[in-house]
Formats: sequence, C-alpha cells, structure tokens
Amino acid sequence: MKGTIIYYGGFSLPDKNAAANRVVSNGKIFRDLGYRVIFLGADYDDNSYSGIKRINDEMVCEAHSSGVVQWVKQLLFFSNLKSLVKNEAETSLVILYNVPFITLVLAKLFLNARGIEVAYDCTEWTQVTDGSVIKRIFKYVDELFIRRLMHLVADKVIVISDKMLEAYKKNKKLIKLPPLVDLSQEMWHQSVEKNKGEYTFCFAGFPDGNKDYIDVVVKAFSLLECDNTKLNIVGITKEQFKELYSDIKLSENIEFLGKVSHNESIKQILLCDCYVFIRPSDRRNNAGFPTKFVESFTCGGKIITTDVSDVKKFADDDCLILDSTELSLLQNAMRNVINKKDVSKEKKLRDTFDYKNYIDKTQHWLD
Repeated sequence: MKGTIIYYGGFSLPDKNAAANRVVSNGKIFRDLGYRVIFLGADYDDNSYSGIKRINDEMVCEAHSSGVVQWVKQLLFFSNLKSLVKNEAETSLVILYNVPFITLVLAKLFLNARGIEVAYDCTEWTQVTDGSVIKRIFKYVDELFIRRLMHLVADKVIVISDKMLEAYKKNKKLIKLPPLVDLSQEMWHQSVEKNKGEYTFCFAGFPDGNKDYIDVVVKAFSLLECDNTKLNIVGITKEQFKELYSDIKLSENIEFLGKVSHNESIKQILLCDCYVFIRPSDRRNNAGFPTKFVESFTCGGKIITTDVSDVKKFADDDCLILDSTELSLLQNAMRNVINKKDVSKEKKLRDTFDYKNYIDKTQHWLD
C-alpha cells in the first residue's frame, strides 16, 4: 500500500448524488494504483449527531450543517477532517471536493504542516445556493475566489472540463477527469424489456438553479402529437413539476417516475430509445460537464442535447447537438429521431468514460 488518500466534500455517499458518483469513480483509480482511499462526505438525511458516522470501511460522513453557526464552524475548523487525518498516519494526499476557498486555505496550512499535499477537485463555478442572504452573498464572493485564485493555493488540481483546464493552467500539477463510470458494475448490464413499436424518450434530473431546462423538454414533447411515443421523467413527480410549471399543458404520454435509486435511473436510460436534456450555454454549464451525458452516452443510445462544455468532443453520430435551447429546434430533433425509427437498433455500451482508461494519466499526475 502506497499510503492513504482522503476525499472530503459535500457528496452524499454512497451514490445519492452525481458528486458521490464522481468521487467514488476517481477513488477506484487511486485504489488500482495502490492507495487506500477514504471518503468523508455529508449526511443530508440526519444532522442530529456530531463527529462522523461510518457507512463502510472506506466511507464515512458528517452531519450536513444546520444553521449559520454550525456552517461557519465547518468552514473554518473542519474538525472531522482533522480528526480523520490525525487517525490515518499514512495519509499522503487530501482531495477537497468543491469546498469553499477559505476552507482550502486553512486546510492547506493544516495539511502542509504535516507533510500532506492538498488537491482540489473542481467541477463547478456556480453562484447559486439555497439559504440565507449571508450564505448567498458568501457563495457569490467564494465563486470569484475559486474561479480566479484556487489553483494558486492548491498543491494539485483536478478539473472536469477544458474551460477549467485553460483557466487553471498556471498550476503545473493539473489533470482533467470528466465524470467517470465503472463498466464492470452490474447496473450497466441490466436486462431491460422495451415496449416494441413505442419510441421512448427519457430525461433524468431535478430542476436545480435553472441548470436544466426540463420545461422545454416537456413542452417540446407535449407539442409533438406523435403516436406511439412516450417520455419518462426520472427525479421529479408530476405534482412537483406542476408546482414549478403550472402553465404547461402535459401530454398523456408523459410518465413522471419521481426520485429513484441510481440503479433504476440507469435502467431507465438503458430502456429508452433517446435520452434528452437541454442546458443553456453559460459560464456555469461550460465550466462543468454533464454527468447526464456521460451516463446516457455510456448506455449506448441516441442523445439530444445542447452544445455545452466538452460534449461535442465526445459526441458521435448518435448524438444530436443543438445550437440553442430554442423549443422549435428540440421539437424538430425529436421528430427526426422518431421518423428514423431506430427502435430496433441494439444498444452497445460505450467505454469512453470507463475509469480504467484514466489510470495511466492519473499515475503521471500523482508522480
């Protein structure tokens, strides 16, 4: 064993959000390279305890902060991370996942004093947050510091897109890792039975800070009026959708599946003929990289999406990349894929984003 790498941040273990899926996949690279990996994430379901709660041998979590005082304490003191570092004598690297800039600065002082390098895994530049006015002002300022200064503080940097790669190029210990998957997992090999003759679209996700235009997807489909078509929406219920978009008339061929497990979400993507998601081309979306694209591309079906981030660099002939979020563009694209009638085409998994393809690159970064 080469030592221990600790991954710390607001991811919901073991696989409850895209952040958790990212860090766990990255962790598999480090494990294959001979390191012990420990994840310290956030518990969003239970904030009644102090200290850490163990999920399994390599995953622990701390209660997500409730209230301003607890939030400030976590920002400035990150006591659970400090305890974990002190208990793990072989720690050689701590990776901070999207933590605030002030936490990065203070953690570097603490870790470097113990001979431990600090890396920063940056997957977003966003000023969007929930909570009080204080939190929203803090987030606005923090995003500026992360975007402009983070790479000058962190010893090593992991980024998710070419836009970030260019922004942080002054840091010479820099690596780009898109969201990755482990193709050996059973969820990618689930057997699915499709309703023959029916063309199925799928969207998976929950409206989050106006990142995804789920309303445009629903509108476009509802206006199609094509026979034997269906739209499955994963992540939100019909009631939740109506509360957010009360003015949209829904087609009878839309099924809202609500929040499901990651396994079931992948099953729905495998089941559909075409996965569709629409995002505006803004700084936030171009700096990040859509996990939705990675999962749907891996599943092997058709994809309709917009030209954001590095999507065009990975897209193949089964990907329809739209120039904008315009409703008519999406409608035409949906009609085109229906008319081509590729429903009988057998899907084949793509290994582009399998974590094993990034082991050698990561080895070089660590060295």
